[in-house]
Amino acid sequence: MLNDIERGKKTEIDFLNGVFVALGKKHNIPTPVNETIVRVIKFLEG
Repeated sequence: MLNDIERGKKTEIDFLNGVFVALGKKHNIPTPVNETIVRVIKFLEG
């Protein structure tokens, strides 16, 4: 992911952690760590 971020490309964060966030929301299970990771990476993607 660092290489992608440094090159200004999108990362695979949606497929790695975003899936867990979506499943957590679907089943009403909090996933605060995964949500934070996704937000930070999305921020770094710019």
